[in-house]
Amino acid sequence: MANNYSSVSQRLGYERAINFYSRFISTANDAAVGYVMLGRCVPWNISDEPPQIYDTENALFDTYNQYLGGKKITGNDIVPVISRINWSSNVVWTQYDDASNTLFSSGNGMYIYTTSGNVYKCIDNANGAYSTIEPSNNYTSANGFTSPGDGYTWKYMYKVPGSSQFLTSAWMPVPLTQTSAYFGFANNLLDGTISGVLLTNDGLGYSNTNTIVVIAGSGTGANVTANVNTAGNVQSITLNARGSGYHRQNLHAYVAGSGSNATIRVVLSPYKGHGFAPARELGCNTVMIAVKIGDIDSTEGGTITTNNDFRQVSVLLNPHKYGENAAVLPVNANIAVRMVSQVLLTSGPSYLKDEMVYQGSNVTYSTYSANVSDIFTNAIEVANQHGTIIPGTLLVGNTSGISRTVVSTTNPEFDVESGDLVYTENRSPIIRADGQSEWVKVVIGFQ
Repeated sequence: MANNYSSVSQRLGYERAINFYSRFISTANDAAVGYVMLGRCVPWNISDEPPQIYDTENALFDTYNQYLGGKKITGNDIVPVISRINWSSNVVWTQYDDASNTLFSSGNGMYIYTTSGNVYKCIDNANGAYSTIEPSNNYTSANGFTSPGDGYTWKYMYKVPGSSQFLTSAWMPVPLTQTSAYFGFANNLLDGTISGVLLTNDGLGYSNTNTIVVIAGSGTGANVTANVNTAGNVQSITLNARGSGYHRQNLHAYVAGSGSNATIRVVLSPYKGHGFAPARELGCNTVMIAVKIGDIDSTEGGTITTNNDFRQVSVLLNPHKYGENAAVLPVNANIAVRMVSQVLLTSGPSYLKDEMVYQGSNVTYSTYSANVSDIFTNAIEVANQHGTIIPGTLLVGNTSGISRTVVSTTNPEFDVESGDLVYTENRSPIIRADGQSEWVKVVIGFQ
């Protein structure tokens, strides 16, 4: 019986990541509506250490129930990202090879981020030598190819904008194509360049006087030299000029001369040339969502409380407004949403923040319970609700012992458990205060 083999390309993760990203930057009616949700105001445990989260139905429902509020994801809040790999000296960086299946999993990266904010792809690592000089040239000369003097050749890919909210110690943004926003331009691109010529067999009987390397095909301008030792073996190959316009379908390269059996392999640039599609070429399969919660002297009009901390961040897609069956649309999706219930009370002393409040004879046999997320003069906001609150009935603080009568309640903006919860992360507490703002950043990978 014949064996059938299949493989899942890294590019499948790229396609999924870009499809996810594209849904948020779309201007079509079917554009994705998503929110970064903040949740869980009560401590995890005595030490308040965030526990590992598991993909279970129980964890899913608990996350829904712990929401405090959320901020809409706009097209400016999401980009594809790749791991940030800072250039450092005395490292053997991975050389680009169109036949390698480990370019994105090797110990040292195929690309680097420099102190100037430029991103380069390693085209030639000088036969596995240490890199000692940081590249600094950009797209304006030699079509972005640069050889700083240590034997390495790099290809300028793009520059990370210094103001980017997506640049962190671990991640950096990557464009889908070369654009002026990322300091890359079309004149930086050469389609069908020869990135390298590798000697795969040294042969015998050759002479430096009559040995040549023939590069035939649709392209022009390539120039390659075979270096023969005194024993008549081809010792190395030198790429003098990369040329352009070469394509795998009609490329024919070989060593010609008095000897025999010397073979070479030509490494070609990706489709349309190095830098044409930086995200795809550099192995992107990840997106970052970065939303700002609150601004200086502004907290989204008080929609998301600043009077309590949060410990859970999640990404919610296509939720329903409370009492509605259809998913919220881009045209009626608010920028910030309140996901706690507001409880109007008769006057009395204040409950304690985070304490459990309940209705019933005692907390064990309560018909309703919740945690206090924020406190006002004659009202509180509550999360983590269980049961149905009844107006006209006492609401008891389990820690404070305070009892006040419920007058009325206001529901959260979205139906609890509506929408697709696609990502959840448990964190240490983020302490908030009026007038401050926080960048909440979520990184989602695809396979």
